[in-house]
Amino acid sequence: MTASEAQPLLPPRHVEQTPLPKIKLAVVFALKLLIPVGSSQASPYINQRLEQILGGSANVGYYTGLVSSSYSIAQMLGMYPWARLSDRIGRRPVVLLGSVGIALCTFVFGFVDSLWGIVAIRFLTGIFCGTTGAMHAIVGELTDETNQSTAFPLYDIIAALGFMVGPLIGGTFVNPVAEHADWTWITRLGLRDLFTAYPYLLPNAIISAYALFTVALASGILDETLPSRKEVQQTQSHSSSSAPGEDTVVVADEELKENTTLSAWQMLRIPVIRSISVATFLLGFLGSGFNLSVVLMSYAKVSHGGLGLSPQQIGIAMSIMGGLSIFLKLNLTWILRPSPHSRQTVSQKLNSLFAHTMAAWPFTFFGFAVLGWIARAGVDGARSGLIWTVLSIVLFLSRIGCLPFTLVMLLVKENSPTPASLGTLNGLTELIQAISTVISPALIGSLFAFSNNYHVLGGYFWAAFYVACSIFAAVVAARIEKQHVEADAPARVEA
Repeated sequence: MTASEAQPLLPPRHVEQTPLPKIKLAVVFALKLLIPVGSSQASPYINQRLEQILGGSANVGYYTGLVSSSYSIAQMLGMYPWARLSDRIGRRPVVLLGSVGIALCTFVFGFVDSLWGIVAIRFLTGIFCGTTGAMHAIVGELTDETNQSTAFPLYDIIAALGFMVGPLIGGTFVNPVAEHADWTWITRLGLRDLFTAYPYLLPNAIISAYALFTVALASGILDETLPSRKEVQQTQSHSSSSAPGEDTVVVADEELKENTTLSAWQMLRIPVIRSISVATFLLGFLGSGFNLSVVLMSYAKVSHGGLGLSPQQIGIAMSIMGGLSIFLKLNLTWILRPSPHSRQTVSQKLNSLFAHTMAAWPFTFFGFAVLGWIARAGVDGARSGLIWTVLSIVLFLSRIGCLPFTLVMLLVKENSPTPASLGTLNGLTELIQAISTVISPALIGSLFAFSNNYHVLGGYFWAAFYVACSIFAAVVAARIEKQHVEADAPARVEA
Protein backbone atom coordinates (compact mmCIF):
# COMPACT_ATOMS: atom_id res chain seq x y z
CA MET A 1 0.00 0.00 0.00
CA THR A 2 1.39 3.39 -0.99
CA ALA A 3 1.41 6.48 1.23
CA SER A 4 -1.25 8.09 -0.96
CA GLU A 5 -3.55 5.10 -0.50
CA ALA A 6 -3.23 5.47 3.26
CA GLN A 7 -4.68 9.01 3.13
CA PRO A 8 -8.39 9.62 3.71
CA LEU A 9 -10.41 10.10 0.51
CA LEU A 10 -11.99 13.27 1.88
CA PRO A 11 -10.31 15.99 3.96
CA PRO A 12 -11.39 15.77 7.59
CA ARG A 13 -14.04 18.20 8.67
CA HIS A 14 -13.27 20.65 11.44
CA VAL A 15 -14.00 19.11 14.83
CA GLU A 16 -14.51 21.33 17.84
CA GLN A 17 -12.28 20.42 20.77
CA THR A 18 -14.24 19.14 23.75
CA PRO A 19 -13.54 21.27 26.83
CA LEU A 20 -11.40 19.44 29.35
CA PRO A 21 -13.08 18.56 32.66
CA LYS A 22 -10.43 20.63 34.41
CA ILE A 23 -11.57 20.19 38.01
CA LYS A 24 -11.91 16.40 37.73
CA LEU A 25 -8.58 16.10 35.95
CA ALA A 26 -6.95 18.27 38.62
CA VAL A 27 -8.20 15.84 41.26
CA VAL A 28 -6.82 12.87 39.28
CA PHE A 29 -3.49 14.70 38.91
CA ALA A 30 -3.44 15.29 42.69
CA LEU A 31 -3.99 11.56 43.26
CA LYS A 32 -1.30 10.71 40.70
CA LEU A 33 1.18 13.11 42.36
CA LEU A 34 0.85 11.15 45.60
CA ILE A 35 2.47 8.02 44.11
CA PRO A 36 5.87 9.48 43.05
CA VAL A 37 5.96 11.74 46.12
CA GLY A 38 5.26 8.82 48.44
CA SER A 39 7.82 6.60 46.73
CA SER A 40 10.66 9.14 46.60
CA GLN A 41 10.34 11.16 49.82
CA ALA A 42 12.48 8.72 51.82
CA SER A 43 15.44 8.85 49.41
CA PRO A 44 17.30 11.74 51.15
CA TYR A 45 17.32 10.08 54.59
CA ILE A 46 16.93 6.32 54.08
CA ASN A 47 20.69 5.63 54.20
CA GLN A 48 21.07 7.60 57.44
CA ARG A 49 18.04 5.88 58.95
CA LEU A 50 19.30 2.41 58.11
CA GLU A 51 22.78 3.25 59.38
CA GLN A 52 21.27 4.22 62.76
CA ILE A 53 19.23 1.01 62.90
CA LEU A 54 22.17 -1.20 61.90
CA GLY A 55 24.64 0.59 64.15
CA GLY A 56 27.15 1.09 61.34
CA SER A 57 27.55 1.81 57.64
CA ALA A 58 29.19 -1.35 56.32
CA ASN A 59 26.05 -2.91 54.85
CA VAL A 60 23.89 0.18 54.38
CA GLY A 61 24.14 0.04 50.56
CA TYR A 62 22.95 -3.55 50.51
CA TYR A 63 19.96 -2.91 52.76
CA THR A 64 19.05 0.32 50.97
CA GLY A 65 18.82 -1.76 47.80
CA LEU A 66 16.66 -4.29 49.66
CA VAL A 67 14.25 -1.55 50.79
CA SER A 68 14.10 -0.06 47.30
CA SER A 69 13.57 -3.46 45.68
CA SER A 70 10.79 -4.38 48.11
CA TYR A 71 8.84 -1.29 47.01
CA SER A 72 9.48 -1.79 43.29
CA ILE A 73 8.60 -5.49 43.30
CA ALA A 74 5.42 -4.87 45.31
CA GLN A 75 4.29 -2.10 42.97
CA MET A 76 4.93 -4.36 40.00
CA LEU A 77 2.94 -7.21 41.59
CA GLY A 78 0.03 -4.90 42.39
CA MET A 79 -0.37 -3.24 39.00
CA TYR A 80 -2.34 -5.88 37.14
CA PRO A 81 -4.62 -7.02 40.02
CA TRP A 82 -5.58 -3.42 40.84
CA ALA A 83 -6.28 -2.64 37.18
CA ARG A 84 -8.30 -5.83 36.77
CA LEU A 85 -10.28 -5.02 39.92
CA SER A 86 -11.02 -1.51 38.59
CA ASP A 87 -12.65 -3.08 35.52
CA ARG A 88 -14.98 -5.01 37.83
CA ILE A 89 -15.89 -2.69 40.72
CA GLY A 90 -14.99 0.69 39.19
CA ARG A 91 -12.03 3.09 38.98
CA ARG A 92 -13.11 5.34 41.83
CA PRO A 93 -13.06 2.81 44.70
CA VAL A 94 -9.71 1.41 43.53
CA VAL A 95 -7.86 4.74 43.42
CA LEU A 96 -9.46 5.88 46.70
CA LEU A 97 -8.53 2.64 48.46
CA GLY A 98 -4.98 2.86 47.08
CA SER A 99 -4.61 6.45 48.29
CA VAL A 100 -5.93 5.62 51.78
CA GLY A 101 -3.46 2.71 51.91
CA ILE A 102 -0.58 5.03 50.97
CA ALA A 103 -1.66 7.48 53.68
CA LEU A 104 -1.73 4.81 56.40
CA CYS A 105 1.52 3.09 55.34
CA THR A 106 3.37 6.39 55.03
CA PHE A 107 2.26 7.53 58.49
CA VAL A 108 3.31 4.22 60.08
CA PHE A 109 6.65 4.45 58.24
CA GLY A 110 7.49 7.49 60.38
CA PHE A 111 7.35 5.36 63.56
CA VAL A 112 9.05 2.11 62.45
CA ASP A 113 12.49 1.56 63.97
CA SER A 114 13.46 -1.90 62.73
CA LEU A 115 14.97 -3.05 59.44
CA TRP A 116 12.33 -5.64 58.60
CA GLY A 117 9.58 -3.26 59.69
CA ILE A 118 10.86 -0.74 57.12
CA VAL A 119 11.03 -3.43 54.42
CA ALA A 120 7.49 -4.60 55.22
CA ILE A 121 5.99 -1.10 55.23
CA ARG A 122 7.70 -0.16 51.98
CA PHE A 123 6.40 -3.39 50.45
CA LEU A 124 2.84 -2.53 51.47
CA THR A 125 3.29 1.02 50.19
CA GLY A 126 4.38 -0.40 46.85
CA ILE A 127 1.24 -2.56 46.69
CA PHE A 128 -0.99 0.48 47.23
CA CYS A 129 1.03 2.49 44.69
CA GLY A 130 0.16 -0.06 42.00
CA THR A 131 -3.12 1.69 41.11
CA THR A 132 -1.58 3.62 38.21
CA GLY A 133 -3.41 1.51 35.61
CA ALA A 134 -6.77 2.58 37.05
CA MET A 135 -5.62 6.22 37.04
CA HIS A 136 -4.56 5.96 33.39
CA ALA A 137 -8.01 4.60 32.63
CA ILE A 138 -9.74 7.49 34.41
CA VAL A 139 -7.83 10.05 32.33
CA GLY A 140 -8.73 8.12 29.18
CA GLU A 141 -12.40 7.96 30.12
CA LEU A 142 -12.59 11.64 31.07
CA THR A 143 -11.21 12.69 27.67
CA ASP A 144 -11.85 12.00 24.00
CA GLU A 145 -9.91 12.18 20.73
CA THR A 146 -10.15 15.98 20.60
CA ASN A 147 -8.60 16.76 24.00
CA GLN A 148 -6.61 13.70 25.12
CA SER A 149 -3.47 15.10 23.48
CA THR A 150 -3.55 17.85 26.11
CA ALA A 151 -4.53 15.74 29.12
CA PHE A 152 -2.08 12.83 28.81
CA PRO A 153 1.19 14.83 28.45
CA LEU A 154 0.20 16.95 31.46
CA TYR A 155 -0.64 13.78 33.38
CA ASP A 156 2.77 12.33 32.54
CA ILE A 157 4.55 15.52 33.66
CA ILE A 158 2.94 15.11 37.10
CA ALA A 159 5.12 12.04 37.68
CA ALA A 160 8.29 14.03 36.96
CA LEU A 161 7.07 16.76 39.28
CA GLY A 162 6.40 14.22 42.02
CA PHE A 163 9.94 12.84 41.86
CA MET A 164 11.18 16.41 42.35
CA VAL A 165 8.81 17.31 45.20
CA GLY A 166 9.14 14.04 47.14
CA PRO A 167 12.87 14.27 47.96
CA LEU A 168 12.43 17.98 48.71
CA ILE A 169 9.83 17.19 51.38
CA GLY A 170 11.87 14.33 52.80
CA GLY A 171 15.10 16.34 52.95
CA THR A 172 13.52 19.52 54.32
CA PHE A 173 11.35 18.14 57.12
CA VAL A 174 13.44 15.22 58.40
CA ASN A 175 14.61 15.52 62.03
CA PRO A 176 13.09 19.01 62.53
CA VAL A 177 14.18 19.39 66.17
CA ALA A 178 17.88 19.07 65.32
CA GLU A 179 17.86 20.60 61.85
CA HIS A 180 15.44 23.49 62.40
CA ALA A 181 15.91 24.88 65.90
CA ASP A 182 14.20 28.11 64.81
CA TRP A 183 10.88 26.32 64.18
CA THR A 184 9.22 27.48 67.42
CA TRP A 185 5.82 26.11 66.35
CA ILE A 186 7.06 22.62 67.23
CA THR A 187 7.48 23.62 70.88
CA ARG A 188 4.26 25.64 70.96
CA LEU A 189 2.27 22.63 69.76
CA GLY A 190 3.99 20.32 72.25
CA LEU A 191 5.53 18.19 69.51
CA ARG A 192 9.20 18.50 70.44
CA ASP A 193 9.37 15.24 72.39
CA LEU A 194 7.47 13.39 69.64
CA PHE A 195 9.77 14.58 66.86
CA THR A 196 12.83 13.94 69.01
CA ALA A 197 11.78 10.33 69.56
CA TYR A 198 10.70 9.91 65.93
CA PRO A 199 12.88 12.22 63.81
CA TYR A 200 11.55 10.80 60.52
CA LEU A 201 7.88 11.28 61.36
CA LEU A 202 7.24 14.83 60.10
CA PRO A 203 7.81 14.31 56.33
CA ASN A 204 5.74 11.14 56.47
CA ALA A 205 2.96 12.88 58.39
CA ILE A 206 2.88 15.71 55.82
CA ILE A 207 2.52 13.28 52.91
CA SER A 208 -0.06 11.21 54.80
CA ALA A 209 -2.12 14.37 55.44
CA TYR A 210 -1.87 15.29 51.76
CA ALA A 211 -3.04 11.78 50.82
CA LEU A 212 -6.11 12.00 53.07
CA PHE A 213 -6.87 15.49 51.71
CA THR A 214 -6.82 14.20 48.12
CA VAL A 215 -9.06 11.28 49.11
CA ALA A 216 -11.59 13.67 50.65
CA LEU A 217 -11.40 15.88 47.57
CA ALA A 218 -11.82 12.95 45.18
CA SER A 219 -14.73 11.54 47.20
CA GLY A 220 -16.68 14.74 46.68
CA ILE A 221 -15.67 15.62 43.11
CA LEU A 222 -14.58 12.54 41.17
CA ASP A 223 -17.39 10.50 39.60
CA GLU A 224 -17.14 6.89 38.48
CA THR A 225 -15.82 6.68 34.91
CA LEU A 226 -16.01 2.92 34.24
CA PRO A 227 -18.53 2.71 31.35
CA SER A 228 -20.49 -0.26 32.74
CA ARG A 229 -20.89 1.40 36.15
CA LYS A 230 -21.98 4.69 34.59
CA GLU A 231 -24.52 2.89 32.42
CA VAL A 232 -25.94 0.98 35.39
CA GLN A 233 -26.47 4.25 37.23
CA GLN A 234 -28.04 5.86 34.17
CA THR A 235 -30.28 2.81 33.55
CA GLN A 236 -31.47 2.83 37.15
CA SER A 237 -32.23 6.53 36.89
CA HIS A 238 -34.10 5.98 33.60
CA SER A 239 -36.04 3.00 34.96
CA SER A 240 -37.31 5.03 37.91
CA SER A 241 -38.85 7.61 35.57
CA SER A 242 -40.27 5.38 32.79
CA ALA A 243 -41.81 1.97 32.33
CA PRO A 244 -39.57 -0.83 31.02
CA GLY A 245 -40.16 -2.05 27.47
CA GLU A 246 -38.53 -3.67 24.51
CA ASP A 247 -36.08 -0.76 24.06
CA THR A 248 -34.52 -1.54 27.42
CA VAL A 249 -33.79 -5.12 26.35
CA VAL A 250 -32.32 -4.00 23.01
CA VAL A 251 -30.00 -1.49 24.70
CA ALA A 252 -28.86 -4.12 27.19
CA ASP A 253 -28.05 -6.54 24.37
CA GLU A 254 -26.10 -3.89 22.46
CA GLU A 255 -24.15 -2.86 25.53
CA LEU A 256 -23.34 -6.38 26.69
CA LYS A 257 -20.29 -6.65 24.45
CA GLU A 258 -19.01 -3.18 25.38
CA ASN A 259 -19.31 -3.98 29.08
CA THR A 260 -17.39 -7.26 28.76
CA THR A 261 -14.05 -7.24 30.54
CA LEU A 262 -11.44 -9.29 28.68
CA SER A 263 -8.59 -11.02 30.49
CA ALA A 264 -4.93 -10.32 29.76
CA TRP A 265 -4.61 -13.58 27.79
CA GLN A 266 -7.65 -12.75 25.67
CA MET A 267 -6.26 -9.33 24.83
CA LEU A 268 -2.82 -10.69 24.00
CA ARG A 269 -4.44 -12.75 21.23
CA ILE A 270 -5.15 -9.46 19.41
CA PRO A 271 -2.17 -8.67 17.09
CA VAL A 272 -2.03 -4.92 17.77
CA ILE A 273 -2.22 -5.50 21.54
CA ARG A 274 0.68 -7.94 21.28
CA SER A 275 2.69 -5.36 19.33
CA ILE A 276 1.93 -2.64 21.88
CA SER A 277 2.91 -4.99 24.72
CA VAL A 278 6.24 -5.86 23.07
CA ALA A 279 6.89 -2.18 22.30
CA THR A 280 6.07 -1.26 25.90
CA PHE A 281 8.52 -3.85 27.23
CA LEU A 282 11.26 -2.60 24.90
CA LEU A 283 10.50 1.02 25.77
CA GLY A 284 10.86 0.35 29.49
CA PHE A 285 13.96 -1.73 28.80
CA LEU A 286 15.64 1.03 26.79
CA GLY A 287 14.53 3.89 29.04
CA SER A 288 15.69 2.32 32.31
CA GLY A 289 18.87 1.08 30.63
CA PHE A 290 19.63 4.59 29.46
CA ASN A 291 19.05 6.10 32.92
CA LEU A 292 21.72 3.87 34.42
CA SER A 293 24.11 3.90 31.47
CA VAL A 294 24.28 7.71 31.35
CA VAL A 295 25.38 7.74 35.00
CA LEU A 296 27.86 4.88 34.49
CA MET A 297 29.29 6.43 31.34
CA SER A 298 29.54 9.91 32.86
CA TYR A 299 31.22 8.85 36.10
CA ALA A 300 33.60 6.15 34.79
CA LYS A 301 37.17 7.14 34.05
CA VAL A 302 38.16 7.73 30.45
CA SER A 303 40.47 4.71 30.65
CA HIS A 304 37.43 2.62 31.62
CA GLY A 305 35.25 3.76 28.75
CA GLY A 306 33.65 6.76 30.46
CA LEU A 307 33.83 10.54 30.46
CA GLY A 308 35.32 11.15 33.88
CA LEU A 309 32.78 13.80 34.91
CA SER A 310 32.45 14.99 38.50
CA PRO A 311 29.25 14.44 40.54
CA GLN A 312 28.45 18.14 40.12
CA GLN A 313 28.78 17.87 36.34
CA ILE A 314 26.62 14.74 36.32
CA GLY A 315 24.02 16.69 38.28
CA ILE A 316 24.09 19.41 35.60
CA ALA A 317 23.61 16.78 32.90
CA MET A 318 20.62 15.31 34.77
CA SER A 319 19.11 18.78 35.13
CA ILE A 320 19.48 19.37 31.39
CA MET A 321 17.76 16.05 30.76
CA GLY A 322 14.86 16.89 33.08
CA GLY A 323 14.34 20.29 31.48
CA LEU A 324 14.35 18.81 27.98
CA SER A 325 11.83 16.16 29.03
CA ILE A 326 9.31 18.68 30.37
CA PHE A 327 9.77 20.93 27.31
CA LEU A 328 9.15 18.08 24.84
CA LYS A 329 6.15 16.68 26.72
CA LEU A 330 4.53 20.11 26.82
CA ASN A 331 5.00 20.30 23.06
CA LEU A 332 3.12 17.02 22.63
CA THR A 333 -0.08 18.89 23.47
CA TRP A 334 0.48 21.01 20.35
CA ILE A 335 1.78 18.26 18.07
CA LEU A 336 -1.14 15.87 18.67
CA ARG A 337 -3.86 18.52 18.73
CA PRO A 338 -6.47 17.95 16.02
CA SER A 339 -6.03 20.37 13.13
CA PRO A 340 -8.59 21.21 10.45
CA HIS A 341 -5.72 21.75 7.98
CA SER A 342 -4.21 18.28 8.45
CA ARG A 343 -5.33 15.23 6.48
CA GLN A 344 -4.20 13.00 9.35
CA THR A 345 -6.57 11.97 12.11
CA VAL A 346 -5.41 12.12 15.73
CA SER A 347 -5.05 8.32 15.70
CA GLN A 348 -2.84 8.45 12.60
CA LYS A 349 -0.72 11.20 14.15
CA LEU A 350 -0.36 9.16 17.32
CA ASN A 351 0.81 6.00 15.57
CA SER A 352 3.17 7.90 13.29
CA LEU A 353 4.68 9.86 16.18
CA PHE A 354 5.11 6.70 18.24
CA ALA A 355 7.03 5.04 15.40
CA HIS A 356 9.22 8.08 14.73
CA THR A 357 10.10 8.79 18.38
CA MET A 358 11.01 5.14 19.04
CA ALA A 359 13.44 5.47 16.13
CA ALA A 360 15.52 7.91 18.24
CA TRP A 361 16.85 5.14 20.51
CA PRO A 362 19.44 3.58 18.11
CA PHE A 363 21.05 7.00 17.60
CA THR A 364 20.95 7.64 21.37
CA PHE A 365 22.94 4.55 22.30
CA PHE A 366 25.28 4.95 19.34
CA GLY A 367 25.99 8.41 20.71
CA PHE A 368 27.56 6.82 23.81
CA ALA A 369 30.16 5.11 21.64
CA VAL A 370 30.86 8.43 19.90
CA LEU A 371 31.35 10.11 23.28
CA GLY A 372 33.77 7.40 24.36
CA TRP A 373 35.78 7.70 21.16
CA ILE A 374 36.04 11.48 21.57
CA ALA A 375 37.12 11.13 25.21
CA ARG A 376 39.78 8.51 24.39
CA ALA A 377 41.08 10.62 21.54
CA GLY A 378 42.57 12.96 24.12
CA VAL A 379 39.75 15.45 24.57
CA ASP A 380 39.32 16.43 28.21
CA GLY A 381 35.89 15.05 29.13
CA ALA A 382 35.50 17.35 32.12
CA ARG A 383 35.86 20.65 30.26
CA SER A 384 35.57 19.99 26.56
CA GLY A 385 32.91 21.91 24.68
CA LEU A 386 32.78 19.05 22.15
CA ILE A 387 32.04 16.49 24.85
CA TRP A 388 29.23 18.64 26.25
CA THR A 389 27.83 19.32 22.80
CA VAL A 390 27.64 15.62 21.92
CA LEU A 391 26.38 14.73 25.41
CA SER A 392 23.61 17.33 25.08
CA ILE A 393 22.60 15.82 21.73
CA VAL A 394 22.51 12.34 23.28
CA LEU A 395 20.39 13.61 26.17
CA PHE A 396 18.04 15.36 23.74
CA LEU A 397 17.65 12.20 21.65
CA SER A 398 16.94 10.19 24.80
CA ARG A 399 14.14 12.57 25.76
CA ILE A 400 12.64 12.16 22.29
CA GLY A 401 12.91 8.40 22.80
CA CYS A 402 11.06 8.74 26.12
CA LEU A 403 8.05 10.54 24.60
CA PRO A 404 6.47 7.12 23.86
CA PHE A 405 5.98 6.70 27.62
CA THR A 406 3.21 9.27 27.19
CA LEU A 407 2.14 8.04 23.76
CA VAL A 408 1.72 4.44 24.89
CA MET A 409 -1.03 5.53 27.30
CA LEU A 410 -2.87 7.04 24.33
CA LEU A 411 -2.25 3.90 22.26
CA VAL A 412 -3.73 1.77 25.02
CA LYS A 413 -6.86 3.90 25.09
CA GLU A 414 -7.15 3.83 21.28
CA ASN A 415 -6.78 0.03 21.11
CA SER A 416 -8.70 -1.20 24.14
CA PRO A 417 -10.90 -4.01 22.72
CA THR A 418 -13.83 -2.95 24.93
CA PRO A 419 -14.35 0.17 27.05
CA ALA A 420 -14.68 -2.00 30.16
CA SER A 421 -11.24 -3.56 29.53
CA LEU A 422 -9.32 -0.27 29.59
CA GLY A 423 -8.17 -0.65 33.20
CA THR A 424 -6.98 -4.23 32.65
CA LEU A 425 -5.07 -3.26 29.51
CA ASN A 426 -3.45 -0.33 31.32
CA GLY A 427 -2.47 -2.62 34.17
CA LEU A 428 -1.07 -5.19 31.75
CA THR A 429 1.14 -2.66 29.94
CA GLU A 430 2.24 -1.13 33.27
CA LEU A 431 3.21 -4.59 34.53
CA ILE A 432 5.12 -5.40 31.35
CA GLN A 433 6.95 -2.09 31.55
CA ALA A 434 7.76 -2.64 35.24
CA ILE A 435 9.26 -6.07 34.51
CA SER A 436 11.53 -4.55 31.87
CA THR A 437 12.71 -1.81 34.25
CA VAL A 438 13.74 -4.48 36.75
CA ILE A 439 15.71 -6.46 34.16
CA SER A 440 17.46 -3.72 32.20
CA PRO A 441 19.51 -1.91 34.91
CA ALA A 442 21.02 -5.16 36.15
CA LEU A 443 21.78 -6.27 32.60
CA ILE A 444 23.35 -3.04 31.42
CA GLY A 445 25.49 -2.80 34.56
CA SER A 446 26.86 -6.29 33.89
CA LEU A 447 27.37 -5.59 30.17
CA PHE A 448 29.17 -2.32 30.94
CA ALA A 449 31.62 -4.10 33.26
CA PHE A 450 32.05 -7.03 30.85
CA SER A 451 32.71 -4.74 27.87
CA ASN A 452 35.37 -2.75 29.69
CA ASN A 453 37.06 -5.65 31.48
CA TYR A 454 37.49 -7.62 28.24
CA HIS A 455 37.61 -4.66 25.81
CA VAL A 456 34.83 -6.17 23.69
CA LEU A 457 34.20 -3.87 20.69
CA GLY A 458 36.58 -1.37 22.20
CA GLY A 459 34.71 -1.46 25.49
CA TYR A 460 31.37 -0.57 23.89
CA PHE A 461 29.75 -3.95 23.40
CA TRP A 462 27.05 -2.81 25.85
CA ALA A 463 26.23 0.14 23.58
CA ALA A 464 26.15 -2.08 20.48
CA PHE A 465 23.80 -4.50 22.24
CA TYR A 466 21.39 -1.70 23.12
CA VAL A 467 21.62 -0.26 19.60
CA ALA A 468 20.47 -3.66 18.30
CA CYS A 469 17.61 -3.76 20.83
CA SER A 470 16.69 -0.20 19.83
CA ILE A 471 16.50 -1.11 16.14
CA PHE A 472 14.21 -4.02 17.00
CA ALA A 473 12.02 -1.67 19.09
CA ALA A 474 11.79 0.78 16.18
CA VAL A 475 10.68 -2.06 13.88
CA VAL A 476 7.97 -3.12 16.34
CA ALA A 477 6.74 0.49 16.63
CA ALA A 478 6.62 0.78 12.83
CA ARG A 479 4.60 -2.44 12.74
CA ILE A 480 1.99 -0.89 15.05
CA GLU A 481 1.60 1.99 12.60
CA LYS A 482 1.30 -0.48 9.70
CA GLN A 483 -1.34 -2.50 11.54
CA HIS A 484 -3.45 0.62 11.97
CA VAL A 485 -3.13 1.53 8.29
CA GLU A 486 -4.26 -1.98 7.34
CA ALA A 487 -7.13 -1.85 9.83
CA ASP A 488 -8.32 1.47 8.41
CA ALA A 489 -8.24 0.21 4.80
CA PRO A 490 -11.62 -1.63 4.83
CA ALA A 491 -13.35 1.47 6.18
CA ARG A 492 -11.95 3.56 3.34
CA VAL A 493 -13.03 0.98 0.78
CA GLU A 494 -16.60 0.96 2.17
CA ALA A 495 -16.65 4.76 2.08
